[in-house]
Amino acid sequence: MKVDLSMWVFFLNSQFMILLRLKRDMMTKLESVAAEFRAASHGQMAATTQRTIRENVSISAQNAQLSEQLSEVTAENKRLSKANADLARKIEILEDEQRRLIRGNVYK
Repeated sequence: MKVDLSMWVFFLNSQFMILLRLKRDMMTKLESVAAEFRAASHGQMAATTQRTIRENVSISAQNAQLSEQLSEVTAENKRLSKANADLARKIEILEDEQRRLIRGNVYK
């Protein structure tokens, strides 16, 4: 009976040691996988950040170009509005003069 008990203790002790080794191996593997995941996610974050920065630079350049075009179109619009007002004033003066001449010819 004593031999069976000591063999049983030896068996349990060896099983416990095997479980400890498996647990240690599992934790090492888990830490390794976690490190690989962190490295991969860090690389993806860097790529995403770089892509976002490139897109922001591109959009800023487009925004500057559109702003410049807006300034040019606004200046052109003001120039054309002034020219239109001048032409409308000239037309009004010419129509007034035409009416006056017509009235002058009618009375003669």
